[in-house]
Amino acid sequence: GVEAKIIDKESGEKIPDDKEGIICVMGPNVMKGYHKNLKETARVLSADGWFNTGDRGYFTKKKELVITGREKEIIVLSNGENINPVPIESALMQSKYIDTAILTGQDWRLLGVYIVPNFDALEKYCETENIFLQKNSLETALSDEKITRLFKNEINALVSKKYGFQNYELVHAFSLLPNPFIPGKELTHTLKPRRAEIDRIYAVEHQRMREAIER
Repeated sequence: GVEAKIIDKESGEKIPDDKEGIICVMGPNVMKGYHKNLKETARVLSADGWFNTGDRGYFTKKKELVITGREKEIIVLSNGENINPVPIESALMQSKYIDTAILTGQDWRLLGVYIVPNFDALEKYCETENIFLQKNSLETALSDEKITRLFKNEINALVSKKYGFQNYELVHAFSLLPNPFIPGKELTHTLKPRRAEIDRIYAVEHQRMREAIER
């Protein structure tokens, strides 16, 4: 069989149940390293044979393993708080106005989020509010005060302490993007977000959010 343990990222020490950390496994079916690549092997395989899966998780009191996300997705704020973006993004995407939400904020004081709106829902909202949503100049429309207020309210309603989010998990800046994400650009071909690439493509929006937060 396969053994599993949870270790602390910094110390590499095993940590108690109910505490989240990095999942390591050991057993006859677990990979023994990368072929002819000692550097990569040393990164994922400890001297005593534990394989670092790159997944984060914890054991329940009943010894059930819960996987919470990928280590490389974790955002670390400037105060050292580690944030798994996936639950926050999932909460935001419950809004009928939000198609895609991707968190950012590595080394920032607080979190920001890129948002691709659901344009069908937004169009209906604009009709009721008498806002002219011009398809060929969405950037202009998305900076309309009523629209930015709508999204600010949605973010604050869905990611709040009422739903069990911690103070440091709250979103303090957002950027509305006019085009859906596409595979090979912002997304991988299995539709996972390419987070570093998104920060690079939207460097202007990234900087604007950072300035708003650090103000």
